[in-house]
Amino acid sequence: MKTLLLFRHAKAGWDKPDMRDFDRTLLPEGVVAARRMSSFIKDSGLQADVILCSPASRTRETFAAYQAVTGCADATFVNDMYMASVDTLLALVNVQATHAMRLMIIGHNPGFEDLADLLIDTSASDTEATALLQSGLSTAGLLQIAFHAESWNNVAAGSGCLTRYTKAKSL
Repeated sequence: MKTLLLFRHAKAGWDKPDMRDFDRTLLPEGVVAARRMSSFIKDSGLQADVILCSPASRTRETFAAYQAVTGCADATFVNDMYMASVDTLLALVNVQATHAMRLMIIGHNPGFEDLADLLIDTSASDTEATALLQSGLSTAGLLQIAFHAESWNNVAAGSGCLTRYTKAKSL
């Protein structure tokens, strides 16, 4: 069984009016939320075999908080992940090595919500998590999607089961 963890970046701000979206950094409460979610991931035994991360400042900072809490070695920063379409995100999932059982992606909306909508079979998913997701994926939120697949290449539309949606605010 494969598990995909979609970890949305924590809350970022607009420090300067002329700042590019790509350069937005985490607010102090965003750093706290990223650490809180990272502790939850560690305490739940959900550390990933492979981590992909958008290169935007706020996702790098979210990963840095995760790394500080969990002690994980590294992530692969993928330029195409910044504001990626659902097709780009699915293609990144599909090319992962078969040996990786748990894949974490640290990135952005609306791509994450679109990917979840594509992958999740709502009839097989946790009803509470599915209902919660209807209100949107919060910053520093974590989606856990399980697949009965031997290879990441077999992950396709409707093949996933949403097993958990955790909001940092609820921790």
